[in-house]
Amino acid sequence: TAGGGAGPKAAQLVSDKRAEAVLTGNVGPKAYTALEVSGIKIYTGVTGTCRDALDAFKKGNVKSVSGPTTESHTGLRS
Repeated sequence: TAGGGAGPKAAQLVSDKRAEAVLTGNVGPKAYTALEVSGIKIYTGVTGTCRDALDAFKKGNVKSVSGPTTESHTGLRS
């Protein structure tokens, strides 16, 4: 519900917390750029609970990305 700019704001929060990686379903272009500039690795294709995501990460079942996986404002579409 945050509208435009939600991705970069979330990326800033992650950076402020000094995270090294983000586990997510998808990443848009603005969030991708913000995370990349901060040196945060991005892993996509994650579903389920936080525990599910961490288990998948530890088992190597998530993939790092080298670019956005969705178009801008994808989360705003109904």
